[in-house]
Amino acid sequence: MNKKNSLIKNTLILGLGKVSTQIVSLLLLPLYTSYLSNSDYGFIDLVVTYALLLAPIISLQLESAVFRFLIESRNLPERISQIITSSFMSVLNRSILSSAAVLFISLIYPIKMLPLIMLLVFTTIFSNLFLQIARGLGKNKQFAIASIISGLVTVIMNVLFIVYLKLGVPGIILSLIIANITRCIYILLSLKIYRYIKPVYKSKMVTADIIKYSLPLIPNGVSSWLMDVSDRTIISVMLGLAASGIYAIANKFSIIFNGFFYVFNLSWSESASLHEKGVGFAKYCSDVINSATTFFASLGLIMISFMPFMFPLLVGDNFNDAYNYIPFLLVGAFFNSVSGQYGSIYVAKKQSKSLMKTTVYSVVINLVINFALIKLIDIYAAAISTMVAYLAIAIFRHFDVKKYVDIRYKKSLLLKIVCSYSFAIIAYYINDFYVNILSAFFITVIVIYLNKSIIKVMKKKVLDLKSNRYKKLTA
Repeated sequence: MNKKNSLIKNTLILGLGKVSTQIVSLLLLPLYTSYLSNSDYGFIDLVVTYALLLAPIISLQLESAVFRFLIESRNLPERISQIITSSFMSVLNRSILSSAAVLFISLIYPIKMLPLIMLLVFTTIFSNLFLQIARGLGKNKQFAIASIISGLVTVIMNVLFIVYLKLGVPGIILSLIIANITRCIYILLSLKIYRYIKPVYKSKMVTADIIKYSLPLIPNGVSSWLMDVSDRTIISVMLGLAASGIYAIANKFSIIFNGFFYVFNLSWSESASLHEKGVGFAKYCSDVINSATTFFASLGLIMISFMPFMFPLLVGDNFNDAYNYIPFLLVGAFFNSVSGQYGSIYVAKKQSKSLMKTTVYSVVINLVINFALIKLIDIYAAAISTMVAYLAIAIFRHFDVKKYVDIRYKKSLLLKIVCSYSFAIIAYYINDFYVNILSAFFITVIVIYLNKSIIKVMKKKVLDLKSNRYKKLTA
């Protein structure tokens, strides 16, 4: 119970930060679709996606290794300094070398808005590093606060640059850069990370250990972004930037879904890593994965069933075609959440090579299906290929991870999920007001039923919290 309580507590804390960023994403959607053309939005989406793809490649995914190594060293101050200093210096050196390489390439092949794009990439790298240092040190509150602050900065800067200064695409990139810098400054000062960064603590052995662990994580770190990049690139080349913009809007809702899963997976990966040597670890993993699968299946169902009412409020008329692709992408996001839960077990067991192998398979599947179908069904090809790729990796990891932990699903749960999604998607595409109302009602009832045990636990937590506060006030 202590393990589960800690998992729930950390998820709620981290969730506060991530919810704020998801609200920001929703608030900015009407702004983007009103002030940007389909082509402009397609371009900015490609830029951001490529930046997020390049970040873990340049950093060698060191931030993930830093998190895993710091968890084991929380009571060893000198070891903490060695890990943080070695990783920071390594990332800094790679950023400088990458800048020189990109500048040289740009002399031969000019790149549009190169300074802004490079700044976005490097601020993303250091933002990710500092966030993972905070997690590794167990400072989840600071992690959440940093996300809230950067979310507020993003909104303010976007309104300033797009609405008032009319900067368009460069304004969006600049706002993201400022948000990343703000996040870095907050964590640097609030956790006084500068105390740990001293040249004397730089260790070649520690650097080698971190890189050895992190290298196989690169494919996993870039897999989702690589699939996004391949989808958007193929659409842009074959169908044009306007079609890429439509797809980007459709994918925005699955990104929001993934954001909520990301919160859970942060605390789940920490909990799995802390308790992987404990008694009953397999049962603990099975319980958590069954509960998490139920919750995220329910989240996807709710989003699909209420989308007919949300979409017109959030998206401009120029992007109406995006409505058609959302269910495929949300189902894909659900499959991604399932595979991601297994990914945390690989991390806990330090099986980064197995994590890499399964990730490569998903990228190949996505590319093959995308190229095979793009000329036949246009944008649907990207949505379907993403969904199938995530399903394939979830199935593969389920059987592969059994070599380390025996995960058992409740078969009745899987049947209920399949039937519920079939009903919700059929109602979605009928797209009749009264049918959508009935669908939203029935899906809500089903979701409450599926999550009744989680609701009971959360209710007990709230009542216990109120009781403890009352005892403190009356003491």
